[in-house]
Amino acid sequence: MPSSTITQTLFGSLLDSPAAVEITAHVLEKAIPIIWDHFTLSANEITRAYQDSCRYSFVAIKFGYRSTVF
Repeated sequence: MPSSTITQTLFGSLLDSPAAVEITAHVLEKAIPIIWDHFTLSANEITRAYQDSCRYSFVAIKFGYRSTVF
């Protein structure tokens, strides 16, 4: 039996096991709300996050510039 067939059989049986199905269901139960929140931000939240990101970038650039000047 070729090694690819053995590997395919082993992975197939592993994925068909009740334990794998239970683990996958548990992971998806936790992941879906996180993904949902990530992609459903309001315009105000996006604007605030962008402004905070810019502010942090400018502060990092400022301190980086100071450390190279002295």
